Amino acid sequence: MDIYWLLEYIKVFSGYIFLMFVWPTVVFRNHLRRKSKIYHFSFCVTVQIIIVNSVVLLTGLFHILNAKMVSVFFYGTFLIAVYRICKGVSFLGLKSEGKSRQIRVLQYFKMRCLRYGNDFWGGIRPRFGEYAILFVIIVYGMAYFSYGLFQVHSYGHVDMLTHHAWVNSLMKGIIFPEGIYPEAMHCFIYTLNALFGIQIYSIMLFLQCIHVIVFLVAGYCMLREVFHWRYTPILVLSLYLVMNFDFTYSMSRLQHTLPMEFGLHTQFLCALYLVRYLKYSGVGIFKGKILKGSWDE
Repeated sequence: MDIYWLLEYIKVFSGYIFLMFVWPTVVFRNHLRRKSKIYHFSFCVTVQIIIVNSVVLLTGLFHILNAKMVSVFFYGTFLIAVYRICKGVSFLGLKSEGKSRQIRVLQYFKMRCLRYGNDFWGGIRPRFGEYAILFVIIVYGMAYFSYGLFQVHSYGHVDMLTHHAWVNSLMKGIIFPEGIYPEAMHCFIYTLNALFGIQIYSIMLFLQCIHVIVFLVAGYCMLREVFHWRYTPILVLSLYLVMNFDFTYSMSRLQHTLPMEFGLHTQFLCALYLVRYLKYSGVGIFKGKILKGSWDE
């Protein structure tokens, strides 16, 4: 049984990484190409959730919501983006035939992989120690919030049954079965099920234990903008995870996969970009009006 739940966890984790990060990175490759790492991360964890929510709710609004429709949209868009990327190798002289063509294609992809590897290493090398410790903290956070579910394979809150029922309604093509309500988490779970066939129960059981990655990284990005020493955000996250604070109930709710906590990371990102705006914005003119950002020490 432990192997079964471990495999379910791996399936949810793989599907989550693809839908949350790989899909938008490939589809919006041109837009994200020269953007910073923090912008890239912020884009994936905000815009992607809006896209998933919009696709599911719009198709539900027109009574055409089903797994095939959602799969066609996401897989189709992804494959079109991949095709456009592969089409860029036309300059290699692919009209040539035989072994020479295959060798050139392999050489091209090898060159691209080396380039991406060098760019990735060049981006993390100046802060390698910081990122290494952050990686350990994220792994610890995932293990910490997942540990209980591997001991008792059940929901942690009675509200989970209600949210499970709402996801089941989406599977029947029904949106808002009990009135208008934020359904981003439900739509995300439904899309994971539609794309990969993962059981709804497994997704709801493990989603937030994996989604804590986004929560911790978003908190780290915001703290890095506030503190001067680069290791202070790491220290704050470490203390938050290991010390017994009185307000840890919010983190237990995070483990229960409740909708409010699904979008909790956006609060860190809002604070991050607000601080950036106040610190670095100068005089600007918009529609004839002079705008000035201010910073109150």
